[in-house]
Amino acid sequence: MNKKITLVFVSFLFAISTTFGNNDNFFFENDIFTVVKNDFKSNQKTVSDFAAVTTTSPIISGFSSLEQYNNSSYYISDIAYTWDDAIIATNAVGGHLAVITTTAENDHIFAQMQAQGNQDNLLIGAFESSEGIFEWVNGEPYTNNIGGAVDNIPAGLNSFIVRNDNGGWMDYFGPGSSVTIKIIMEVPIPDTIKPVITLSGANPQIIEVGTNYTELGATATDNVDAANTLLVVSTVNNQDTGVVGSFTVDYTVSDVATNAAIIVTRTVNVVDVTKPVITLAGSNPQTIEVFSVYDDLTGAIATDNYDDNVALTANIQVISNVNSSLVGTYTATYNVVDSESNVADEITKTVHVVDTTLPEIFLVGLNPQIVEIGKGYNELGATATDNYDPDSALISNITNTSNVNTATAGSYLVSYNVTDANSNTAITVERIVIVKSN
Repeated sequence: MNKKITLVFVSFLFAISTTFGNNDNFFFENDIFTVVKNDFKSNQKTVSDFAAVTTTSPIISGFSSLEQYNNSSYYISDIAYTWDDAIIATNAVGGHLAVITTTAENDHIFAQMQAQGNQDNLLIGAFESSEGIFEWVNGEPYTNNIGGAVDNIPAGLNSFIVRNDNGGWMDYFGPGSSVTIKIIMEVPIPDTIKPVITLSGANPQIIEVGTNYTELGATATDNVDAANTLLVVSTVNNQDTGVVGSFTVDYTVSDVATNAAIIVTRTVNVVDVTKPVITLAGSNPQTIEVFSVYDDLTGAIATDNYDDNVALTANIQVISNVNSSLVGTYTATYNVVDSESNVADEITKTVHVVDTTLPEIFLVGLNPQIVEIGKGYNELGATATDNYDPDSALISNITNTSNVNTATAGSYLVSYNVTDANSNTAITVERIVIVKSN
């Protein structure tokens, strides 16, 4: 019957122990080992289920090579060692008693031992952080089959477990033990591969001038270290988001083996892509009197997020057909381009040139005018002037109304008026005509 053994409260497992080919078919199965966090030297160890590679470990005198796995080379010793001698022998070649950290790693070594037909008892070591207990996976209590032996390993002490040919198990205190047994050694493969940095977000990064810079960050991957253990450091060089231009951000990281990644640089371009804004001065539409002074350039102001507003306003371009000497409706179109070639939204103003000035009438001759009774009445007439219409055209349009009766003595009125071409009617002017006897 095959049974599996579980190590409870055990912090470190140093090796595997198994025997193949015994009549009882009793051996460790593939998933007997718990995952641990540290190796024998108390250095942090990455726990990863990398697929087994097919590269045979380099030759080390006194050891038979197994295939490499998960950045480590594995070996079976050619001779048996005591615990103390095993530590010395493994340290001498830069290794340590094998550390089984995952089921996959256990399966890899287990399969190779089977393939080689290895039937040796191999040392399995356990270092406990508290009083350790060995028990079967099915919950059946573990009992040493070596008569009179003490179960369990004292807390905090190095010890190892040996399976005897009769199927019994014995735990031994490691240091100072005279028990000798072949071991499995693990030698870490030096990590000389640099981590690789990958930028998060765009490169180059574009930000608007005057806004805050947000660090997009970067991630790193490594052939050994887990991504969440790699701390990418960013260094911002000559940052100034208030001026159009660019600055750089350098990203660096080193793995546990002190391999420094190739520095990756992000360029941050500070740009001005905001359009200037034109604001019309005064009303729109604008109405002006004919012949008044009109200046297109005083009709708008420009503002910008970056350029000087006074200088920008001075650069406003106007397309205008306004003729302040001719009554009519005109347009003036305003636009401007800032120093970063951002074109404002065009603004159009309507300009009405109007004539609202009244013509003026001037009497010709005396006022009052004296007429002898019974004599004929001679209309003296009037002239007119206007700010816009020609006088000749205006005078010809003067009208008058009169109630003069030269047959009857009395005082009479003659009223004069005129309306110009733009419907402006003059103030009526009156002449007094006095009819009397001589």
